[in-house]
Amino acid sequence: MDSFSGPARWPAEPGGKRSVQANKPGGAFAQPEPPVAAGPDATDAAKALAAEHGIDLRDVTGTGNDGRITKDDVQAIVDAATAEPVEPVPDEAETPAAETA
Repeated sequence: MDSFSGPARWPAEPGGKRSVQANKPGGAFAQPEPPVAAGPDATDAAKALAAEHGIDLRDVTGTGNDGRITKDDVQAIVDAATAEPVEPVPDEAETPAAETA
């Protein structure tokens, strides 16, 4: 006689819960989801400044150690966006010649 006692029993986790992986269609075991990227590496001050000005840190190139985004990197973008446009100085060749009388 066979001594089959039913489905396999898994060790209980703390709190009495059982850890069991569910089968997916096709017989493959479910794989855990890969961790979601938290975004680029940036200092807390850079994150705060970027949030204050609505800057997406994925668009910022970091100049800190290992490419870390610093407050200065974000501040440079803020300064560039709020700077007054500079009017180009006309080239002398482009100015109309003065009329002689």
